[in-house]
Amino acid sequence: MNGYKIISIQNVMNEKTRTQEEIVEELKILTKKHGYIYSFCDIIINDSFFIPEELHKINHYEQVSAKESAMLLGFWVQNDFDNSFPKDLDDFLFMKFKTYDLLDELHHSFFNISEDMIDALQKSNDNIDIFEQKNIWKKEDIFVESIFYGGDGIYDYQYLDYLENKYKYDIEWLKKNKFFDINNSKIITKDLKNLIQKKSNDFNLKYNLKYYIRYNLISIKKEIKENESETSNLKREIEISTYKEFFNTIELKQYLTELFDLFVFTKSDINNLNDNFIDNFSISPNNQLNKIYNNIGNYNLIDSHPIIKLNDNKFFLPIGFFLFQAVYENPYYWMINDKNYFDIASNNRGKVGEEMFYYILEKIFSKENTFKTVKIKTKNDKIITDIDVLCILGNKALCVQIKSKKLTLLSKQGDIHKLENDFKEAFQESYEQGLKCRESILSKNVVFIDENNNELILNEQINECYIICGTTENYTSLTFQLRELLQKKESDPYPIAFSVFDLELIAYYLKDPYDFLYYIRQRISLSDYYIAVTEIEILGFHLIHKLYKTPISTHCYITEEYAQLIDRNYYPYKTGIKVSDKGDAIKSKYYNEDFEKLLFELKDKRFPISTDLIFNLLDLSGETRDSFIQNIFKIKNKTKNDKKSHNFSFFSNDNFVGMTFISKNNNNKTEIERELSNFCIRKKYATKANIWIGLANLIDSNRIVDLVYYDYSNWEYDEELEKLKNKYPTWSGQFIRYNKQGRNEPCYCGSGLKYKHCCGK
Repeated sequence: MNGYKIISIQNVMNEKTRTQEEIVEELKILTKKHGYIYSFCDIIINDSFFIPEELHKINHYEQVSAKESAMLLGFWVQNDFDNSFPKDLDDFLFMKFKTYDLLDELHHSFFNISEDMIDALQKSNDNIDIFEQKNIWKKEDIFVESIFYGGDGIYDYQYLDYLENKYKYDIEWLKKNKFFDINNSKIITKDLKNLIQKKSNDFNLKYNLKYYIRYNLISIKKEIKENESETSNLKREIEISTYKEFFNTIELKQYLTELFDLFVFTKSDINNLNDNFIDNFSISPNNQLNKIYNNIGNYNLIDSHPIIKLNDNKFFLPIGFFLFQAVYENPYYWMINDKNYFDIASNNRGKVGEEMFYYILEKIFSKENTFKTVKIKTKNDKIITDIDVLCILGNKALCVQIKSKKLTLLSKQGDIHKLENDFKEAFQESYEQGLKCRESILSKNVVFIDENNNELILNEQINECYIICGTTENYTSLTFQLRELLQKKESDPYPIAFSVFDLELIAYYLKDPYDFLYYIRQRISLSDYYIAVTEIEILGFHLIHKLYKTPISTHCYITEEYAQLIDRNYYPYKTGIKVSDKGDAIKSKYYNEDFEKLLFELKDKRFPISTDLIFNLLDLSGETRDSFIQNIFKIKNKTKNDKKSHNFSFFSNDNFVGMTFISKNNNNKTEIERELSNFCIRKKYATKANIWIGLANLIDSNRIVDLVYYDYSNWEYDEELEKLKNKYPTWSGQFIRYNKQGRNEPCYCGSGLKYKHCCGK
């Protein structure tokens, strides 16, 4: 979504909303009502189980999220277990829809304008940019909202994928002190998910209520569009009428009993399920439990103990995602609570963090170009700093600094000072260390020592070093927090902050080192332009459109719909679910096979500045790539047919990069190199371009490109070139422009005249 989202200040100030405390208190009262758990289960079955092919169509604004579900369950367990039925269907539906209404009201309550801003806003323009919201809304609320309502930023299976690596050095302590077996825990967790998933599928097939409601909503789709202001009320009426019609033929208590049993399991249902596993991740509802949990941001036992014990052999697991999370995160808290093991556990976290990031990056950049635990020393052997993971690609370096820091409870509650401190320890310090590393790499006046204590010789032509701040934890709303909390000098480059789970996704889609590093380059250079809460949203946008800045907008806000495109594509792949390609935007994205072949040939030349050259080509839009390749094959064929040399060129006004392709009628490399360089030098000078790329092909070659010329020197006035700039070789050629030349703009030929008085006559 390009441009701004405009909020009417007068409308916002006129809205009367209750405080969060008032709304939360009503939610707590609602969860205490007899039969509420059945309404809760109905919400879960409708909002948490989807057809994989439709993951990209989900309107999450209308769904109860996993975090909201955990909040409701956290309030419910504060009471003694009560499985009595609702009084009747109306009571059941009232509790269900009241939950939606209260949760919606709670979310809106985060956007109350702070009182000390009212006077200033009334004096300002009525409309104001929402991207300046940190100056309008209560600062605490904005961060709590982003943490609680932002996407999870992780798939459930990722927790298990990284579980063994995270605790590989702590296996003995975990077995001895908590009877926690990593492999067995992974199996139990997966089996529980599969059991509940199968029961839910069977339930939906039997009753089909969810799809019956959906069918009725689709049938009035046109009517909904024509009555936009009444959409929500109309949907609600249709859903209620569908329920009432459904229960004319189905007995309510029978349905509710089976609904609740979907999320119930016994010890005999799961192989190898033992009391130790249950004890580590379960709680029993009672009126003294979870009392500290009174609002968003408080510690909720459901996060760490998602299994609810109904009796000695019966257990309730309505939100499976939190079991995956608890299995991954709980062991860390167990260990740091042991004073004798605290230092060992902390040291192990640092080691596995480096290893986890190295393992992913090494597969992209290769073993020869990926290094971990690199020390930086002065020439007189004084240690300056160290790099956790270093990657090299031609004349570009990537410096990764990794921490294992989680948001504390006070941060989640909106304590700004604590939030800023957590961010400082997790990412600000990593960034500042990364700046030191970057400065050292670019200065070329230091010594690098690898993990085996051998000197590491870096390429002298390295002219840029990108910084990644990494974490092994699921640090909620990380992308948003980096934008809001990072302290940096204006002259310093931005970093990117990734969790290991973010990195896994990016590495899957951008396996080629040039594609991967190009994404890093675009993310950093456009940090002020693109606005998103999570990295997966930005990645999804890049895969479909490519990250680039348009002249028609000052910001680009990327919504969660782009994350859903990855949900649709990646989640089925990783979980082994067979789905059709229909509706998969990522699989049907733009792809030009010949352009990719050209890139492959250029990458194969392996000279340092090829990284810059390839980045310049990746900057091209899909339309320009198509035209460029078409013209290459057009003049190659022309040369084969008439045995004459041909060429074409184009120049981009956007980034002042020009390109020339020459198809020669011979195989004399020396002659072609001379002609190509002379031609490109003149073109670059005439257009005052920053960069000029020259490509040439031999007449008998099957390759797209045989020779490459790359000039990235700064333009300077040259008296001799001034005389020669309009004298080009005599072979047939054409000058192609892919950006429309304005008639009153300076002519692209460099004459200094307006286009309409020069080449545009």
